[in-house]
Amino acid sequence: LTNPLLHDLEHALYLGTALLFWMPVVGRDPSPYRLPYPARIGYLFLQMPLNSLLGVAILFSDQVLYPHYVTTGRPWPPTPLEDQQLAGAIMWGVGDAGFIVAILFVIAAWMRSEEAATRRREAAEDARAAAEDARAAEDARIADVGRAAEDARAAAVVPAPGQVEGIGASR
Repeated sequence: LTNPLLHDLEHALYLGTALLFWMPVVGRDPSPYRLPYPARIGYLFLQMPLNSLLGVAILFSDQVLYPHYVTTGRPWPPTPLEDQQLAGAIMWGVGDAGFIVAILFVIAAWMRSEEAATRRREAAEDARAAAEDARAAEDARIADVGRAAEDARAAAVVPAPGQVEGIGASR
């Protein structure tokens, strides 16, 4: 905490770690492997106790965990211990609420994904049924044309002389 460069590096590492943690849950870029929705929910749910335990440990600590904060001599309230306990309470309460909200968002995304998959499946089934109906209609049209051709051929048969009734039959 006394070296500003190391302190900034520490914060950059925290940010990088947080980005890596959330990437499997909310990452929108295509990746070789994406966590399925139930695994994302489990991933977040299993992180909640760790966050809670750390927040509770900080909240109920009876001494300041970083002595540097005691020696800085802040002129404003709260005391360093009260400030640390407030931070622990925020970490516990807001952190768990954040995980619960994230789980609810994952559940909502899962439901939207399932609805979209159902719509795609139904559209494919409708297209397949329409293609089968079109094929059946074409087969029926071809059969009708075939029957019409047979009827036309049968009607076009010219009878042999003497087979036509009414012509020369009375002789």
